[in-house]
Amino acid sequence: MAAGRGGDDKYQDIQHCGELVKVITTALEAGSAIWDVSSAQGTPAASGLYIIVLEAKSNSGTIQVKKIKFAVIKQARDDDVIN
Repeated sequence: MAAGRGGDDKYQDIQHCGELVKVITTALEAGSAIWDVSSAQGTPAASGLYIIVLEAKSNSGTIQVKKIKFAVIKQARDDDVIN
């Protein structure tokens, strides 16, 4: 996603039911952002399909938007198994 240098990227992780999970803001120069797979409250994100909306805004005001599907799949623990 190319936009002018010096702007901000805004990453919004949205759960499949449309609930906003977390917003991550970083400088465009960083080239990436890291999501720790937790909510804004610090609780672990549930397994499921997420839509990540990337909004890049340059200093000139140009805005680009891209949507990405992202799956979180957690491994079952022994105590999660139902007999």
